[in-house]
Amino acid sequence: MVFSAVVLLLFTHNTVYNTVKSYLTWKTAALIALPIVPVIVLVAGGRLATGLSRREMSLTFFVHLSRSSLTFVLEMLALFVSGAVADLALCFNLVTLRLLITRIPLLPGKDLLFLGVGFGAAKVLAVSQAALAATLVVMATIQQILDCLLIGIPWLIAHYWFRHKHPAAPAP
Repeated sequence: MVFSAVVLLLFTHNTVYNTVKSYLTWKTAALIALPIVPVIVLVAGGRLATGLSRREMSLTFFVHLSRSSLTFVLEMLALFVSGAVADLALCFNLVTLRLLITRIPLLPGKDLLFLGVGFGAAKVLAVSQAALAATLVVMATIQQILDCLLIGIPWLIAHYWFRHKHPAAPAP
């Protein structure tokens, strides 16, 4: 999802594209392509790399891609419907920026950092800081709720299915 959003951002904004192009070296390109290595290992290695079948790997990939896509769309809609940002393209830019910031490794408080960036953007874009702040908090909450649902619903199903099949046994 991050890769798709960034590529779309690069090809729709000439300024961003030219800036990235001027700093791009083969070392930077190799660093950007680094996340592709585990994908190649999993796909090429198959059963040697993981205990999952190709079907299970595909299903896992599409579940997480669907969750990421749904979160991305909901965050864009939250920004647009809230009235904090009136342009859908600008909503896409802000959500892509949030996505990039939250993927920086070893950085604590990523959501707080993005709130600070969002406040700065509100000043530059001449939008209501209060409306944008409230919307950014809602966006962080949407992410947490979707993550809890992704983990919680399968756990609940497994928990109650186990209880139904083995009523005398302690729950796992």
